[in-house]
Amino acid sequence: MNYKKINQKNIPGLVFFGDVLPAAIDNFQLSIGDLFESVEDRPIEKFERQLSEDGNKRTHLVKMPEKYVKKSFKGDFYKAALQEEIDSDCLGKIHSIRYYKDFEGGYLVQFIFDVK
Repeated sequence: MNYKKINQKNIPGLVFFGDVLPAAIDNFQLSIGDLFESVEDRPIEKFERQLSEDGNKRTHLVKMPEKYVKKSFKGDFYKAALQEEIDSDCLGKIHSIRYYKDFEGGYLVQFIFDVK
C-alpha cells in the first residue's frame, strides 16, 4: 500500500465509508486489559498495512482480510490489527477508527492512537 496523507479523514484514492462511534471506541479501549490476556498466546497475524507517525500519535491503515469483513463484530480484527501495540503496552488513547473502501471493493481500517 502506498497512500498519501493516511493520518487525515479524507485519504486520496480511498472512499470514506464511516466512523466507529466514540462509545464503541471507549468500550474497546476499556476492554484492552482483557484483550491482552486473550491475544498474548496467539501468533501475531500479518496484515497489509501502512504506518505514519507524528510525535506520539501513530496512524495505521490496515487492509481488512475477507474473513473479518463477513463478521458483524469487528473486535477480533481490532485486537489482531493492534496486537503488537497491546503486547508491548505502548497503545495509548485511541482517537478514531475509520472504515474506507478501495476501488477494488476491499476494506481498509484507519486507527489513530497515542503511543505511550
